[in-house]
Amino acid sequence: SNAALQYWQVKVQGDQYVRIKTSDRNGQFNFYVPRGEYTLSSQPLNTNWDICEPVFNFTIDENTAAVNQDFQAI
Repeated sequence: SNAALQYWQVKVQGDQYVRIKTSDRNGQFNFYVPRGEYTLSSQPLNTNWDICEPVFNFTIDENTAAVNQDFQAI
């Protein structure tokens, strides 16, 4: 867990699916999504932070039931 990443907005987006959540006090978040192709993105909480890689692509299908993804920020 990384307390510095607490309360950041995280967005998962697919063709007809968009959800935005805020990470918890431990910097954790989760989404439950139907099968499909998605992007996962985040925005820095303020200008003091920069995200090293702000967008990730992933697919949920019969072979991939779960994806774990971390964001790194400086």
